[in-house]
Amino acid sequence: MLELYQRCKAFHQTPSEAVGLSDNPWLAWQFDRAVYLFGSTVMARWNARDKDGKRVYASLEACMGLETKPKKLNVGALLARGGVRVKN
Repeated sequence: MLELYQRCKAFHQTPSEAVGLSDNPWLAWQFDRAVYLFGSTVMARWNARDKDGKRVYASLEACMGLETKPKKLNVGALLARGGVRVKN
């Protein structure tokens, strides 16, 4: 949705026009509002700076709350499922 927001902003097009929702004006208006609200909120958070002028968030994923923490690989669990070959 962020990509749609950015593309529509760059090409001066509404999101509903970009995805072909022009048949239903009410649906198009609601869709445009949702894309605008999401996109403008994410971009405002992405452009946020701390008092030293550094970005508050390190990545777009972090500012959207999507940053994941890596999990440890449990080789035993993978082997127990079967179908996994281990080269010696």
